Amino acid sequence: MASMSQMVVLQLQMERRRRDQRQQLIMNWIRDTFGVIPGLDVESQRERAMRFLEEALELCQTAGLTQGDVYSMARYTYGRPAGVLAQEAGGVAVTLYALCEVFGVSAAQAEFDEIGRVMDISPDKFQARHVAKMEKGI
Repeated sequence: MASMSQMVVLQLQMERRRRDQRQQLIMNWIRDTFGVIPGLDVESQRERAMRFLEEALELCQTAGLTQGDVYSMARYTYGRPAGVLAQEAGGVAVTLYALCEVFGVSAAQAEFDEIGRVMDISPDKFQARHVAKMEKGI
């Protein structure tokens, strides 16, 4: 008979597989939606990091942080050595869960709602918005 910790590990492994499938689903949607834009490399690490930063900043703005808060944190963060990508990605997930908890938001529901929302929007709309960002150098 499996112990409680073994059952938890099995559940986490199953969840990881489901999350990996969602990650691939999202990247395929990005390729299909944005991969048609001339001059845009959707596989670019810089591009993906810029889009993540944009969303993270929008989340922090919505949570009430000021530009001054963001500048202070950027100076603090960039004043230290860079971390390891996988560990920092885990940190993002952990702190997102904690942020959502204190705001009374289900991170899982927000994720599912957003995936459904973006997949229901015409790719043309996203492409036009992204071209406008490219024209601004962002």
